[in-house]
Amino acid sequence: MNSILIVPCSPKKSSYWLGGTVWLAGWVAIYALDKHLDVNNLAMLLVLASALAAVCLPWLASAFLTIIFVLAFNWFFIAPYGTFTVDFHQHSLLLLVMLVVNLIVISLMNILRLQSERALRHAGEADILRQWSDLLLESSKPQEHLQELQELLAQLSSRNV
Repeated sequence: MNSILIVPCSPKKSSYWLGGTVWLAGWVAIYALDKHLDVNNLAMLLVLASALAAVCLPWLASAFLTIIFVLAFNWFFIAPYGTFTVDFHQHSLLLLVMLVVNLIVISLMNILRLQSERALRHAGEADILRQWSDLLLESSKPQEHLQELQELLAQLSSRNV
């Protein structure tokens, strides 16, 4: 039964490029549609890009990029252009709501990702314990496997057993 190994979950860094690509595509769409849509609809494209990128990026990177890109949106698409000054109170509210909604979305995506990882880990642990249960039921002398079982339980629980 030594073939059972527990491998800790690690974040998949290979999806970071996909998150960056989503942000890039979002900005290309915003720039291309600048003359055809009003600023509110452009803001919705930014929220969409943020939500899609949050699927691929960790929370901290998503939050950092969201703050940077909301500021960039203000710089390039909110009058007066090329400044962080906002002339209309509606635009201030738009920027604040965009930032808050983006942060909520990326937080929810992070919670969902953590729950999914936890569920996968629990399913793997349950499968290992089920295999041990079958082994112990079929064994004529289950006490012979006591040391191995104790080591496995200590590994699964990260505590001394």
